[in-house]
Parts: sequence; structure tokens; C-alpha cells
Amino acid sequence: MQSELQIGKKSAVIARALVNDADGSPRIEKRARFFDTFIRYVLLLCGIVSIFTTIGIVVVLGRESLLLFSTLDPQGQPIVTLGEFFTTTSWQPAGLKFGILPLLESTLMTSFMAMLVALPLGLGAAVYLSEYASARVQQTLKPILEILAGIPTVVYGYFAITFMTPVLQGVFGRDT
Repeated sequence: MQSELQIGKKSAVIARALVNDADGSPRIEKRARFFDTFIRYVLLLCGIVSIFTTIGIVVVLGRESLLLFSTLDPQGQPIVTLGEFFTTTSWQPAGLKFGILPLLESTLMTSFMAMLVALPLGLGAAVYLSEYASARVQQTLKPILEILAGIPTVVYGYFAITFMTPVLQGVFGRDT
């Protein structure tokens, strides 16, 4: 519960930002309006920079990919075709072999195994929190889960490879 002092401070801040027009209706003070407008333009600029950065990445990757697939050997044949790229198993850039089939297979297999674990756990936790957990448990776990959801998965992977791998190797007795 908020104390009267906290409520009074909030009221003072609001009262400073609002003044009355001649007809008695509240309006925002010029300084507050200027600050809001300034912040709005800064955020707009950040959004535009983000959009152009994403477009730039897509353009560079697309241009380099087209260059790879349009390069011809001395006989006029493409060095790498899309079919070879997706179906061959050898990745040797020095030998001009660019097959990504093993990479695709391992990515799909890893994603499938991760979903086998994460889907039941995630759905179970969500159903428990929304339907069965007490209000106290919800108030405790919800912010924790929201913070954990905001951490990039790369950070979890780095944690697993640097901390969990040695721990599990010690538990299972492996030296590799």
C-alpha cells in the first residue's frame, strides 16, 4: 500500500505537468510537452536505425549469396547450384564444395529434441501457474519467469557449455 507521502509526491509531479487553460480544462505544460516530443523523436530515430540496419543485413547477405550461386567455372557452369548446396554433405570452401545437408539435419534434430523437452515443461508450467497455483506462488514465479524469458538463448547456451558441461562430465565420468 502506498503511503500518503508517496501519493503526495506523485500528485505534485502530475500537478507540475498540468496547468489549467482559461476555460479551466487541464493542459500539459510546455516543458513536459517538449520532453515528450523529444523522447518520441529519439525513439522514432532508434526505430528507423533498427529497420535500416535489418534491411542492410538482408541486402548484404542476399548480394553475397547471389554472387556465390552466379559464379561460373571456366566451362560456363555454375560452381554451386541450389540443389548441390542443400543436398551434398561436403563443406570444403577451398575445394569449392558447399553442401549444408549435415548442418540442416543437425539443426532440425536438435530443434526437435529441444521441443520434446521444452513443450511439455513450458505448457505444464503455464497451466499450473494460470490454473492451479496460489496467488502467492503466481506473484513469486511470474516475475522470475518473465526475467528468464528476456535472456537471449545464446546466454543460456554459453552457460551450458562453460558450466554445465564440466559438471555433467564429472557426474558421468567422461574426460572428453
